[in-house]
Amino acid sequence: MKKLLLALLLTQLAWSLPPSPEEEDGFGPPPPPPGLEMAGDRFGPPEGKGPRMFQRRTFMGPGMNSERVLEFLQKNYPERAQELNSLKSQKPEEYRRTLAGLQREVGPLLRLQNGDPQRFAERLAEFKVNDKVRNLTRTYREAPAAQKSSLREQLKPLLEQQFQTRQKREKERLQHLKEMTRKMEARLNEREAKKTEIIQHHLEELTTGQELRW
Repeated sequence: MKKLLLALLLTQLAWSLPPSPEEEDGFGPPPPPPGLEMAGDRFGPPEGKGPRMFQRRTFMGPGMNSERVLEFLQKNYPERAQELNSLKSQKPEEYRRTLAGLQREVGPLLRLQNGDPQRFAERLAEFKVNDKVRNLTRTYREAPAAQKSSLREQLKPLLEQQFQTRQKREKERLQHLKEMTRKMEARLNEREAKKTEIIQHHLEELTTGQELRW
């Protein structure tokens, strides 16, 4: 029971924080490759290693379906679209699972495509890197020992890109929180300076029924 109450309190605290810029457009820090989660990942431990306290919000977007995903990939990520076409005939079940996973990531990209071209370009580049890391990680796990060393070398520069992206996201979030803190401090200072006036206004509200803000 104590653990449940603690989890509820932590969840309430997390949702009380203002949304950071990346959360407002449906993106969070890039997900680490399966099984290679970094220590201190704020989304919790790898699956099966403990409870996940916070979950990344996902926006599917209106009218999201497999046709739109494939059309998007053919236009913006043609090599991935070609791989999916091959997978469809060779491993149809894996094709469906892969496509379902891509739907969750392509949705936010479609929302940015026309509204914010610069951010769309940045997010598209991140999406490609994350997708390549996932594919290489899967290939590494299934590869014979003789090929693993080469695959590790291919993964390393991609992980470096992911790390830099994560750092950028966290710096943006920190700046966002600093700005919110600055505004809150300014508001508190203003209220302190007008303490007598605010109390007098609230007194009038309580005694005369006037709708003045406390």
